[in-house]
Amino acid sequence: MITDFITVHRPPGTGSFFGPEGSKNVPVPLRPAEGDSPIFVKRKLGQSPGGFSTIELLAACLLLGVLATLCVQYFHAAAIQRRALGQRMTAIQEAASQMECLSARPLDELTPKLAAEARLSPPAAAALPGGEVEVRIGEPEGKPPAKRIVVLVRWRGVDDQPLQPVRLVAWKYQKVP
Repeated sequence: MITDFITVHRPPGTGSFFGPEGSKNVPVPLRPAEGDSPIFVKRKLGQSPGGFSTIELLAACLLLGVLATLCVQYFHAAAIQRRALGQRMTAIQEAASQMECLSARPLDELTPKLAAEARLSPPAAAALPGGEVEVRIGEPEGKPPAKRIVVLVRWRGVDDQPLQPVRLVAWKYQKVP
């Protein structure tokens, strides 16, 4: 049997088997004797067993599983919100583009017939599920002659529910000579 020596320190006068000097070199087997397990040898030396028990490993795996589930749910919710924000920004850009095109026309060309011809651009139609644009051109009474232009962009969300539409309103006045 191969042995190594360790020094065990005990306070003097404790009645230990080491005597009054308080410390002694004790031979410790590096390999357990036949029939002894390494855990038994460590316990003989006053040390706790190393490694993890099965219960500790199961608890760690359970905790990691719960944390992984929470992370996946968080990232899924963030992805849904990011997609909804992207769709809303696309709708805002589309409404602004439609308004810019209508505002650039002369006042006498702004008619309900022109409003009925409004369509989403192909990129906006691809990005907005169930998307549609509605343009209303109103002619209020009074002077100076003016027209009220309303651009409304609607689309549906992930669960096929209509979302809050984007609405832009502008007034176009006849140029005074």
